[in-house]
Amino acid sequence: PTKVSEGTKVFPNPSNGIFTIEVKNADLSKTVNVYNLLGDLVFNNSFTDQQYVMDLKSIAKGVYFVQVLIKEEELLFDKIVIQE
Repeated sequence: PTKVSEGTKVFPNPSNGIFTIEVKNADLSKTVNVYNLLGDLVFNNSFTDQQYVMDLKSIAKGVYFVQVLIKEEELLFDKIVIQE
């Protein structure tokens, strides 16, 4: 997986649509974006805790890209897989 910032991760991967994002040492507001393979934004939310549970069960199964940002700084950009 691509780690832009040490200690930032998304798991489990692959998943049934429920992913946990973990960001160490960051109490600031974070933004999570999920894009499909065409680059379309399919999920967007903000969170402040060090862990955030992201529910993507309503999104079609397949491969997506997840991006985590603090302000404009990218902490993580990684591929995730939603499967059965």
